[in-house]
Amino acid sequence: MVIYSVQQPLGWQRLVCCKELIHVLDSPAVRTNKKSEVIQLGDKLTDKTRHFKGTADLQWFFDDLAIYQALAMLFPFSLREEIMGAYVAGKVTDEMLAEAAQIPVEYVRTVMSDGWKLLRESILLSD
Repeated sequence: MVIYSVQQPLGWQRLVCCKELIHVLDSPAVRTNKKSEVIQLGDKLTDKTRHFKGTADLQWFFDDLAIYQALAMLFPFSLREEIMGAYVAGKVTDEMLAEAAQIPVEYVRTVMSDGWKLLRESILLSD
């Protein structure tokens, strides 16, 4: 079951749904099995002041990792490469790309950043 807010814009809904589906592949070590674990994880993930605290926070780490894996799926790398020239020239804005790809604008900036190619290659699931 994937839970998401219909109050959020479509881009956020898509990102959350894709991210949650990625968790199907999580190892048993980071899964939540009890209601109390789900509540605790939800509290941890919604805390805006949270910081990664090492191996005790593997669930936090894998949740953030799933966001970037979802981005790699929702914003095709071939599209990024195709529009990069127009983006650098200022002919295409972050807002235009967010609307076209239906992802949150702050994540467009991540995908269009110089480091995205290396990050994308290091986080994608291999077969």
